[in-house]
Amino acid sequence: MENINKLDRNRPLPVLPKKFVTANPAEADLLLARDGKAEATIVFAPGAADAAIDLEKHLRKITGAEFSLVPDRGALPAGNVILVGPTAKTKELGEGVFEAYPKGEGYTIRREGNILMLVGNDDGLFMGTQHAVTRFLEEAGCRWLAPEALWQTTPKANALAVREVNRHVKPRFEARKLSAMPAAVRDRWYLGGKDTMVGHLLPSIVPAKEYAEHPEFFGELNGSRDPSRFEYWQYCYTNKELAKRVAAAAIAYFDNHPYATNYTVAANDGWNDGWCECEVCSKGNHADQLLSLANNVGRIVKEKHPEKHLTILCYHSTFIPPVYVKAEDNVEVMFCLESSPFEDFSAGSTTHLGQNPITRFHYDKPWKETIAAYIENANLKTRTIWGWYCLSADYPAWKTIPWVQGNTITRNLQQFEDMGMSEVFFDSFGEPLDLRWPLFYACSKGMYDGETDAETLLYDTCCLLYGAAAEDLFLYYRSLADTVLEHPGRSICVTWVPDEVGQIYREDHAHLDSLMKRALSKLDHLTDEQRQRVLIQSAYWDTVAEKMDDVSPFAEKLN
Repeated sequence: MENINKLDRNRPLPVLPKKFVTANPAEADLLLARDGKAEATIVFAPGAADAAIDLEKHLRKITGAEFSLVPDRGALPAGNVILVGPTAKTKELGEGVFEAYPKGEGYTIRREGNILMLVGNDDGLFMGTQHAVTRFLEEAGCRWLAPEALWQTTPKANALAVREVNRHVKPRFEARKLSAMPAAVRDRWYLGGKDTMVGHLLPSIVPAKEYAEHPEFFGELNGSRDPSRFEYWQYCYTNKELAKRVAAAAIAYFDNHPYATNYTVAANDGWNDGWCECEVCSKGNHADQLLSLANNVGRIVKEKHPEKHLTILCYHSTFIPPVYVKAEDNVEVMFCLESSPFEDFSAGSTTHLGQNPITRFHYDKPWKETIAAYIENANLKTRTIWGWYCLSADYPAWKTIPWVQGNTITRNLQQFEDMGMSEVFFDSFGEPLDLRWPLFYACSKGMYDGETDAETLLYDTCCLLYGAAAEDLFLYYRSLADTVLEHPGRSICVTWVPDEVGQIYREDHAHLDSLMKRALSKLDHLTDEQRQRVLIQSAYWDTVAEKMDDVSPFAEKLN
């Protein structure tokens, strides 16, 4: 079959966008600092002190100048001014009035004459003003790619000035999550948004030990409801008394977590065993059963918390669209990326159809066609995404194996946005960020604003990290992304389960190795920090050769 993901390996380097912050005052007329002297005053709004302090600290590191920090209490000081947060002056200029959490997340970076405004929605859990400050500092050349100082960049400049700028940025997705991200990078990567819950809670609400008292809560199969027959038991999801029990837990949670916007009522995790075959449940498929529970819980919760949502997961046997149950307005479905972890979902690939031995499920349509049918059948208003970046979860070899998605991230996020997804969650497994930043950082940035594609973002960042070896490392990352995208995948390649390292990288190993050797040939032209970064990337690349003949634990089980 023709590879629909085939790319031009000789495509030109990305064209980097012009920054609105410059170290050359001749290119901009709002001067912030020159020759170690501050030429602007920072005025901060109530509640924005931390963001203002963060801005001043980094400006001082960049320019050597100490900037005055002034609370917003009246007339502005003379000269150039940086307004941080919603001050009286920003509001006078039409900036800084926002909707209440959980609506209206975003920020503004705007210049008005001698005033630069860095202002965002800080209500509830929102970090709009801090995001505006971070975005400004990124324009100046700062990056935070890992908690370690080696992977953070702060340039040095004799001067700093600002061009005309007027950016009003709203996040593409209302909630953006990558699990296992340390706070030092999470907040710099614009992750967060609304407080949302993912995962499986039902077994903690109604554990298996309750079978003796409430056997009707559990799935009936072959005349028995005993959950001990299964590693992952299921419930009688159409049982209305079960729904009352779950609704009580959801209401208590919302009562104690005012910022929470949803509560998960997803099925018990596991495979496709133990689903109820009682008379009511048998009227539909597994998606119908689960939607019935969510609807019954949702109707009760709505009486006290009408703005909150109940969430179920769509994966494995619940991946089949429902037959007859329509979702209540306060029920949302989180669609799992039930396909290859390397998939470009915009391409309509059919490389992973048929029976999958890992998920034990038969796929008869490409992912996006299945999801479109689910949305239509359920008349679904709110939908979200669960993806997997945790390839090492059950395949430890992948914890040190390079993996980059490049513009596959760009296309996938655009696909999710076009499908009306309101949240994107990627499950990671604590992989080292000095290895995974090209994957995680590009995804996080793309989830927020998508103002540039992932390849341009990576090239821009490589120029900051690797000096004379920047082009070589970028081409290495881009080739990694091309390789995994063009890899067709076997039947076991699904969700968080990749193929063997050798299957993916053997064909392109020589080309990738040559790019890394080109980068290593530049070591004598790099600073100590740049040299360390390149050597770390080289060491990770060496593990590919070490694992080239590795056998996947999944393949071993299947064989």
